[in-house]
Amino acid sequence: MPEPEAAEVVVDVRAAALNHADLDELAGDYVSAQRKTGRPHVVGSDLAGVVATVGNSVSGVRPGDRVMAMVDGAFADFVAFDHRSALPVPDCTDWAEAAALPSALMTEYDALICQGRLAPGQRVLITAATSGVGLVAVDIARWAGAARVLATTTSAQKELLLTTRGAQAVNTRTDDLVATVLAATDGQGVDPRSRRRCAARPVRRRDPSRRHCRAGRPGWRAHLDPRPGSARLSPRSSRRHHLPHPWG
Repeated sequence: MPEPEAAEVVVDVRAAALNHADLDELAGDYVSAQRKTGRPHVVGSDLAGVVATVGNSVSGVRPGDRVMAMVDGAFADFVAFDHRSALPVPDCTDWAEAAALPSALMTEYDALICQGRLAPGQRVLITAATSGVGLVAVDIARWAGAARVLATTTSAQKELLLTTRGAQAVNTRTDDLVATVLAATDGQGVDPRSRRRCAARPVRRRDPSRRHCRAGRPGWRAHLDPRPGSARLSPRSSRRHHLPHPWG
């Protein structure tokens, strides 16, 4: 078991998720820029487990806590990482479910709340919404108080995944995206738009007050700020954002 640094926790891993980036790293096509030297090279980005021990400057996290986190080396038996990355696992969530959440939660919280500045009562369009990250985006938009969540899919069979989450499904194989969005918003369009790597067609005439967020932007990474519970984005932004735990 690794020895934690002053601000680190060591977690006994109970479940780890498999992401595409992990496959890229196994193939030698990707290396985390934040991986610490002097520790074994283990693949894995998302984990859930029990805190085994904590560093001497850690606060808010204790041995025995159930946590999940986006880390380097999630496939190891024990992983040491900064305690500010640890998110509490709700009692109703099992280990496998918890391990599948951290990257998606952080990606979409950044896109919709930090970058998109989604506020209660606004309208939002989420593309590729039936992906794992897209479904989390729908849930975050609803949690944030969006008045209307429009979510795209190319599968009629998956539309139910969106409607049961409170979103209006837009099947881009059969529906005109622009016409559908404008009809659903009385011609006003949406406020922030969250999309994957494929660009959606404009859904409104260009308006400087409208925000277009891109989830999983190449070259962006969340870095921890010295203040507990905060993070900053780099290299394209130096703004700092407070990231509260989504469970409390």
